[in-house]
Amino acid sequence: MCEQRDFERGSSTVPDLRLTAGFGSIARTCPICAHSSMVEVSAHRLHNADGHDPHFGLPLRLIEATRAGPLWVYNRTHLEELRGYVGAQQRERRGLYGRSMISRLPTWIKLARNRQYVLRMLDRLETRLTPTDGA
Repeated sequence: MCEQRDFERGSSTVPDLRLTAGFGSIARTCPICAHSSMVEVSAHRLHNADGHDPHFGLPLRLIEATRAGPLWVYNRTHLEELRGYVGAQQRERRGLYGRSMISRLPTWIKLARNRQYVLRMLDRLETRLTPTDGA
């Protein structure tokens, strides 16, 4: 950890962990003070990761607190998929019964009475998207 800056959050480059066999340890160098250290990296799936990345446990950037619970999206594609489902007057099943993202949504998002509220929250999230949040 660098004394001059929070190195964990301030790092502008993220190593490609897919190239790191078994995740284990990776070498990191602070761009400010050039201090080098080994950082332990592990990945595990969180099954109830409300507002956190399910693999690393880091908080998501695109999250909106609602009266029913957190509403989050990973990127623009995720947001559009949710908007399409929530805004649909007639919702059709597309196979993968019980295994699709839509089937696992919380009930409050699926309820027709919450449609306008959820769409409004998705609009708020859309204003925070950046051009790099494409897919």
